[in-house]
Amino acid sequence: MAATRNEQLAEETAQKNRSKNLIIHGRHETTPNDDKKFMEEISVEVDSNMPSKIERVGQLKEGKTRPIRMEFKNTEDKEKFYGNLGKLKGKICYQGIHITDDFTYNERMLIRDFSEQAKSKNLKENNSDYVWRVRGSPKNGLFLKRFMKVNTETNQSSQQ
Repeated sequence: MAATRNEQLAEETAQKNRSKNLIIHGRHETTPNDDKKFMEEISVEVDSNMPSKIERVGQLKEGKTRPIRMEFKNTEDKEKFYGNLGKLKGKICYQGIHITDDFTYNERMLIRDFSEQAKSKNLKENNSDYVWRVRGSPKNGLFLKRFMKVNTETNQSSQQ
């Protein structure tokens, strides 16, 4: 019982330490100065304060792009930045970039489990007109939701 309590306290501490952080996925890796300039551009675009710390996380591997961790001074600055990300939508220079909360290891494993459940349901219903997706977050609850598939062939031919 003490071990589970210690694990719970460790998880809460990790969540608190990460509460001021956001993670950027998909940004190509060049130099730390390039990452800083990129963050300055985004901060101006979303009318927000610049993060207090910017760093690449993970091991450097050939052919892999490491995510960028942004640490803000407080959660209010982070929430303002995160809330204004809609201003970046549709801009070509930000395509392929995804910004998420900084989840703990246990939260990432929970997301992975739900993603695997969605994949297995999609494989079972291969010829269906529907697709399963993960919605929510570990902080407010994850769930699987069924969506109607979008027929890309029909959409592409109607746009021409």
